[in-house]
Amino acid sequence: MSNRLRAALFLNGRYDLSARAFYERSARQANTVCVFADGGAETLEWLDAAPNAALIIGDFDSFNLSALEDSSFAHIERRWEGQTDKDLTDGQLALHAALELQRRKIDIHGAFPRQDAFDHDHFLGNMLLLYEAHDLGAEARLSEPKEALYLCVEKLSLRRKGSGLNRVSFLPFAGEARVCWTEGLRWPLLSFSLSNRRANALRNEFLPDADHVRIQLDERSPPVYVAHNWS
Repeated sequence: MSNRLRAALFLNGRYDLSARAFYERSARQANTVCVFADGGAETLEWLDAAPNAALIIGDFDSFNLSALEDSSFAHIERRWEGQTDKDLTDGQLALHAALELQRRKIDIHGAFPRQDAFDHDHFLGNMLLLYEAHDLGAEARLSEPKEALYLCVEKLSLRRKGSGLNRVSFLPFAGEARVCWTEGLRWPLLSFSLSNRRANALRNEFLPDADHVRIQLDERSPPVYVAHNWS
């Protein structure tokens, strides 16, 4: 994903603290604004990303202000948005704030559910952020150290990550979809129907010699979530 007019969103979900450098690289990329969705600002207690400015947005019902005391960011703005009975989630507020800043390439971190919380409803809502971003003219993905989730609207290219096995799964939640063709997958999908009533395209794999996987949907197909994970 290009770093031109880019945003890194930090939500109040799961973070792999053994891979802090991953999040710091994301926050430090050139031309990046970092937007923290309420409780996602707790990452400021360990995130070292001094060069870029940051915005914290939300109703502040799950954010500890002490996280700001030792932050390495050059500038932090706080924007209070209503009360806890607001119409938008903190993730949506963060997305809209990034779009207001003319960011059109958006990495969303902390979107997956925490192991110590029963908040899969938030995770499902965070998946919808990809649709919302697309409808508002931006390209977004849920991005973590060992996995990423994309919305494939027409076509998608995935780059191999790491030195181990790379897996690709297709999730057509918007309705039955159709893949025109793929390149670089162990099991090619050619004129393949993706069912939204049963899982029939999980855990495909990169070919051993493939640096990229390319996916082309039929022009009449609804969008498809594509999950990429690696070891």
